[in-house]
Amino acid sequence: MVEFDINAALPVLEPLAVLIIGIALYGIIIFSFYKFLAKRDIFKLDLEKHNGSKHPLLKKAVDVLLYLFEYILLFPIITFVSFAVMAIILLLLSKTSSVEYILLVSMAVVGSVRVASYYNELLAEELAKILPLTLLVLLLADVSSFSVSHTIDAVMSMPSYYLLLAYYLVFAIILEFVMKMLRMVVRMVLRKNNPKAKA
Repeated sequence: MVEFDINAALPVLEPLAVLIIGIALYGIIIFSFYKFLAKRDIFKLDLEKHNGSKHPLLKKAVDVLLYLFEYILLFPIITFVSFAVMAIILLLLSKTSSVEYILLVSMAVVGSVRVASYYNELLAEELAKILPLTLLVLLLADVSSFSVSHTIDAVMSMPSYYLLLAYYLVFAIILEFVMKMLRMVVRMVLRKNNPKAKA
């Protein structure tokens, strides 16, 4: 009969428990992140309901201002947070890539997910989760590649890339604006050609 020795089992089970908790937390973060990022309309503030103007021209002008507020002030904050989350995930799991390359890939992933969300939100979800989950698999295959000091150094160097970050942020705003305009044009064309069609 085999005796269970708790003192002998703890050194074996402790790394297993840490790994289970780490993978579960990472999965929860990635799940929440990609579900959020893949939505075509990231937020629905319905700011038009706060427009109390009765005059049609003034009402339209206020609607435009509220729309600009929503997509020029709030959207950059959400994009920057999404981009930062993706960059931190890549920094955590990348062993050799430069910070510039990680920022490029992070912005490319966020941008491609936003473009895909206008075509199909399920496709956008798949794009948003594939890179972080692939990186997790690579990390689990070679845990020795994980370096806390490398990650901390990379995160601390981020402010020195302020110009690059600003370029990416402006690009993301323009990309979202272009996608919204294209969607409006496509919807107008579909309605004109087929009044019952939904876009």
